[in-house]
Amino acid sequence: MLVCKRLAFVLPVLKVSRFRHSMKRIRSHNQRRGTSQMASFTFVYVLRELGFVPGQGKAKLPRTYVGWSTDVDARLATHNSGKGAKTTRGRQWELVYVERFRTFGQAMSREWHLKRDRKLRKVLAGG
Repeated sequence: MLVCKRLAFVLPVLKVSRFRHSMKRIRSHNQRRGTSQMASFTFVYVLRELGFVPGQGKAKLPRTYVGWSTDVDARLATHNSGKGAKTTRGRQWELVYVERFRTFGQAMSREWHLKRDRKLRKVLAGG
């Protein structure tokens, strides 16, 4: 669990491997039922830059990127193919943090808070 002192709540952290397993299970269930829609969840995620070398330039830590999606695996593939958000182009990324929300509004609010939480992003970047 991750405790966010500034916002005064306890946040359960989904392990990336458990998250991927649950998404595969949802996809296979939908294929058996003949539906193509995913579960009605919105995810907020944090990506970390791959291939970062600390000695080059001024940066001491790899970049992080915060975003949202209804299908995180597909979104990560989009980022890594160079077709994602402008700030992610030209780099390879790995998924380091995921949260699941029932409503789009909750996810947008959490994304806003994560983008401003430099301490958490520094920890996730390895610092």
